[in-house]
Amino acid sequence: MAAAIAGSGVVLGTYEFAQFVIESHERRAWVSNWGEAARELYEVEGSADEAGELLKRAEEVAQQDVDVVKLGAYIDGMRTVERLVNLDRPFDASDLDAWGRALGQAVMLERVDSSSPDGPLLQGQLQLAIKEYDRAKDLQSRERELERRTGGRSPFSAWRLANLHLKRRAQHIERGDEEAAR
Repeated sequence: MAAAIAGSGVVLGTYEFAQFVIESHERRAWVSNWGEAARELYEVEGSADEAGELLKRAEEVAQQDVDVVKLGAYIDGMRTVERLVNLDRPFDASDLDAWGRALGQAVMLERVDSSSPDGPLLQGQLQLAIKEYDRAKDLQSRERELERRTGGRSPFSAWRLANLHLKRRAQHIERGDEEAAR
């Protein structure tokens, strides 16, 4: 009788453990899918708000998931870049604060995952927003090297790099340096 009770306890424990493993796997799959969809919505469709909504859902399921936090920081930082680049007035104190927070996110991204191109890409775009074209170029070179190591270039980062070259070219033309603009 005692052996039967012990055996049923082992079976029940094994069943509960298997159920936990399956639920954990399903949760990770959901979070991963939401993260991939959020990145695609942002980089392909340009929908930062919708991407943010997907990340909120992912955070509800897996609080403090590292990949969700990193992607959220990246998208929030890029949202700041877009806002600053499109201003039709000089930066004010709140703009500089937002720039500083986004730069902090970019540095965090690079420290947490130094093999990801997201940190240097965001840093380069932030430098571009404040018209620091040479620093932006250096950061974009670092980002390109990381992309080569990880298997290729995303169309989003290629577009961002083209934008940098156009801005640098415009700066050289504005200065009257036609040779450097080529």
